[in-house]
Amino acid sequence: MAKHEMEERFERFALTLPGAESIDALNLDSAGGPRADYLWRERSVVVEVKILRGDPQEKSDGMFEQLGKRDDFPIFYGPAPADKVLANLPDGDDLLRKLHEKVSRAIEKNFRDAKYQIDNTKKLLA
Repeated sequence: MAKHEMEERFERFALTLPGAESIDALNLDSAGGPRADYLWRERSVVVEVKILRGDPQEKSDGMFEQLGKRDDFPIFYGPAPADKVLANLPDGDDLLRKLHEKVSRAIEKNFRDAKYQIDNTKKLLA
């Protein structure tokens, strides 16, 4: 996959720091599994970069499109905060929790993946 512009900009910055190395440039054994992106401070800091792709607004819009079919869904005009709209529904707290989970799922997955890559990189360099 082609690098995102922000990823390229970050790479240029990351490699300007004293003692910075690109892990890809180290030519580690490819069978070692996924690894992080950079080493900083003479290999004392392992850095993994993640870019969120896609717009979470689509998930929110899809959920509200379904909710709009309910008889008890409030009528409002113009933009309104999700928590204010859902507060008018009997299961509003539960729906707000589900909306939060839908929107934050990708972020949580990226954090888990990054942690695994950092841990794996530490093992490969040990």
